[in-house]
Formats: sequence, structure tokens, C-alpha cells
Amino acid sequence: MGSKDKTLGHDEFYNIQKPYDLGRVIVYGERDMGWYDYVLVDSSGLTESRSDKCYGSAEIALRDALIEASA
Repeated sequence: MGSKDKTLGHDEFYNIQKPYDLGRVIVYGERDMGWYDYVLVDSSGLTESRSDKCYGSAEIALRDALIEASA
């Protein structure tokens, strides 16, 4: 997991299309430090929403991002 892509200067772990939309759900963070957050990006590339919870799991950050993106 993880890629060479960066978001806000941190590694990206997931970068998927938002449900029902052309925007993106991006989970980023620092594996070595054990934190992950997400950003929701609209189809124009503008940030719609961003978490600052420092999740302990990339998958839980992805779950919450998808819940917010689906609302």
C-alpha cells in the first residue's frame, strides 16, 4: 500500500473516484508515524473537504471519507 504520489506533502494511500461524482477521494498520511487523513476533491480539482483527525488506519480514513462523500 502507498504510492509515490503526494498529497499535501505526504504519501497517498488511496486515490479513488468519489461515488456518484467525478471528484476524488484521497487518503494520505505518514505510515512511519501512524497517521492518515483524507481530502475530498471535486471534479475541478478544488478541495471540498479535508479531515484532520489523524486516523490510526488508512482504511478507517477511507471509510469515513466515503461516508462523507456519499452524504
